[in-house]
Amino acid sequence: MIRIASSLPSARLRLAALAALALAAGACTPIADNLGNRTLKENVEQIQVGRTSKAEVTRLLGSPSNVAAFDNNTWYYISSRQVQYAFLKPRIVDQNVLVIRFDESGAVREMKQLGMKDAQASTYVERTTPTRGGEPGIVRSLYDTLMRGPINRGRTGPQSRRGPEY
Repeated sequence: MIRIASSLPSARLRLAALAALALAAGACTPIADNLGNRTLKENVEQIQVGRTSKAEVTRLLGSPSNVAAFDNNTWYYISSRQVQYAFLKPRIVDQNVLVIRFDESGAVREMKQLGMKDAQASTYVERTTPTRGGEPGIVRSLYDTLMRGPINRGRTGPQSRRGPEY
């Protein structure tokens, strides 16, 4: 009887350790996400330079992820795969960009496949664009609050809709 009682806490301890190990292993399972417009290889292979139209490309691949800002005849199909472990920041493990350029008649002129090796690091500008008049101070905030407060709620006409003029 004494042996059974002394082995009971040990069995519970082993079970708790096993449960903690299972939870820890489950927390390390990566979460994978597919982002963007994943194009099927079979559909991309059906596109022929000089023959396929914009309508056919849309039928095969769907709407583009992006259209070039200054050239409506350049379409981008962008997709990426990211993996996240537990609470860590997600990391991009694969990225593909299919660039399709059309000629003036709407037929495919050029197709280019870009991957992770073609990616370029970009830097962000930390500056902010100044606004006209600068940041409002305490006096300006109080004035705005008073002018839009309960005193002016009863007004009718165009002035009540515009708010204070600066």
